[in-house]
Amino acid sequence: MGNGSYIEECQVSFLTMARAKDLVPPEFIAGWKWFQDRANTVISNLPMGAYAPANLPLRLTRQAGIHSPRYPELQSKGAGKRKYVLSIHSGSARYDDKELFWREDGTWILDYRSQKAEVGRRGSPHFNEEMMNNLRDGIPVGVMVKQPQGGYLVCGLGFVEQYNHATDSFIVHGPVNERTEEEGFFSIIEPNELSTADIQALKDWDLKDERLRVRVEQIRRKGQDKFRKEIMAAYGGTCAITYVDVPEALQAAHIDSYRGPKSQVVNNGLLLRSDMHLLYDAHLFTVMPETYRIILSDRLISSDYRKYDGAHIAMPSERRLAPSDNLLNMHYEQFMVENRRA
Repeated sequence: MGNGSYIEECQVSFLTMARAKDLVPPEFIAGWKWFQDRANTVISNLPMGAYAPANLPLRLTRQAGIHSPRYPELQSKGAGKRKYVLSIHSGSARYDDKELFWREDGTWILDYRSQKAEVGRRGSPHFNEEMMNNLRDGIPVGVMVKQPQGGYLVCGLGFVEQYNHATDSFIVHGPVNERTEEEGFFSIIEPNELSTADIQALKDWDLKDERLRVRVEQIRRKGQDKFRKEIMAAYGGTCAITYVDVPEALQAAHIDSYRGPKSQVVNNGLLLRSDMHLLYDAHLFTVMPETYRIILSDRLISSDYRKYDGAHIAMPSERRLAPSDNLLNMHYEQFMVENRRA
């Protein structure tokens, strides 16, 4: 896990389609192509039943949000592969689904709630378990988002990069295509840290080579340690909100939680007490850009945290180390999408 014990991150160093194709039943590849070919288009109905595409070797979706094909239905019978989710769609009234959030770099993220068993209904724990397989093995999912005006936006493919145990939600990052792969949006370390041969080995098989696994982990840890030290120094070892100055209670929180080396910069960080870090990651409060004022979710207004609503965060003594207004705005906008607080 990363970012504290409540967040589990994908540990695959270089997420690629080529690597994923080796791990899934061959029928998945046709399904993935359908999602990639229709990325950024709106369809009137989910591709199922009477609206199912012809000549595909598997079902693309199901009425419930998470679709994991039953391998006995596949011609290949799964070929001994682990079970993975093929697609997800949001907009179900049964779940607290979020809207698609577009990042400034042209990629998007979706905060997607896991499925829970309900009294009087058949439970669906296997769907959550299979989404965790996608997370741990670096397998993409097709994404569709219900639109207010009707129909579904086909978003393409996204990698399941995180699971937040505090909010029971998956973070899906996409679109996965040749451009985003080539530009390194799905890498946890900078490619220039490794040789060309090592990078190719990671893209093909990732961490099966123990020596390479150790080296990658050392590079990643070095980046994380550097980030924490820089954030601690920028804020004088004091929480920007609670003013607690006990190092063991403090964590370097990412404003933009997107994984990878591009996130490990001091302007993408806040020094927070561990509980405040958890609440920030869960979008239960945000910091307004430019004014640096704290806004709490309605879920916290009646709690002991209400004293922080409207307060201003402490800023680093050096302006160049201040949190990025653009990144704060990304968190703020996603907070507003998820909480809709006036």
